[in-house]
Amino acid sequence: MESLVFTLPAKDHYHDTVKRALRKDGWIILDDQYFIGTEARQLWVDLHIEDAAGQRRLLVEVKSFLGGESAVENLANAIGKYQIYEAAIAIRKLQLPLYLAIPIRAYEGIFSEDIVTELTRNIEINLIIYDPENEVIVRWVP
Repeated sequence: MESLVFTLPAKDHYHDTVKRALRKDGWIILDDQYFIGTEARQLWVDLHIEDAAGQRRLLVEVKSFLGGESAVENLANAIGKYQIYEAAIAIRKLQLPLYLAIPIRAYEGIFSEDIVTELTRNIEINLIIYDPENEVIVRWVP
């Protein structure tokens, strides 16, 4: 019998920043890169977290939206991954809500544009807005 070999994906630039911000916000990191794929497809979401009371568990996909990169390409990548991960979570019947963590400059930038507001409303994306400089969570949407 062959054993499966998993390769962890590279982490986003602000991956560790978001981990520190979530800890400051009272969350416990249960898994740093959590497998949500199948034998046919390796899929890893960045973080599996739990609130301090042990009442809620969430999955978090971190996106950095770094300057110098195309905001539209970053958006397409983030939204596409989010939707793929949502499908994988549904197939595996995981009872874990998925959140997309984005920096405040992306939230106030491309995510504030009409087309993206409509897009996120139509596909119901959960967001965590973080400040990478101060390593804090600014807002949860919804």
